[in-house]
Parts: sequence; C-alpha cells; structure tokens
Amino acid sequence: MRRPLKGCWCDPVAIRRPVGFDVFNVRLLIALDKLLRKKRRYQGDLSASINDALLAVNLNTVKLVTLQGKKKQTARETQVVILRRLIRTIQRIADARGCSMNQLVNSGLLAYYS
Repeated sequence: MRRPLKGCWCDPVAIRRPVGFDVFNVRLLIALDKLLRKKRRYQGDLSASINDALLAVNLNTVKLVTLQGKKKQTARETQVVILRRLIRTIQRIADARGCSMNQLVNSGLLAYYS
C-alpha cells in the first residue's frame, strides 16, 4: 500500500524533453570536449553548444577528421540532447560520405570552433 507524502498521494513523474529533440550519444575528441565544457557562452549547456555548431556548418563538405590513432584521442561517451531532424541529417550525410556519425559530428564541431 502506498503512503501519502506530506498529506498527498504522489506518483512518479516522467522527465520530458522539449518537442523535436532527442538524446544523441557522441564520443568527442578530447580537445573538443575540453573546449566545449569551458565555453562561457553556454555556461555548461553542452547540448545547445553542439546543436548550434552543427546547424551552422555544411556537413556535406566539411573536412573529415581522423578519430583513430596510436593513442586515445576521444573522451568518454557523452549524451547530448539535439534536434531530432539534425540527428536524421547527420545519419543521412554520414551514410552518403561513408563515415561514422561520430566522425562527422567531430569534424563539424572542429570546423566550427577552428
């Protein structure tokens, strides 16, 4: 039997994301990860920073960066919330260019912040 909390019955509440946004997992280059996390403009809102940057660059023509090397170049996986249509665009362009979505996202962010 459920017990009331401070005189009321409480049910769990689902966390709601803004309409049109979805969770996207990305493994950023270590240098990009550090840069994005210390940017003052977004004050810790990594998702907004990544979303804005990827919308501002042409992912069809951006120079692709190499993620594989002799030493570890990427940070651990990060969850960001970006536009659902942007995720679909990244997937479509990555397939057309023969690269991973992760490589395309890192390339776009590097081009934007360079």
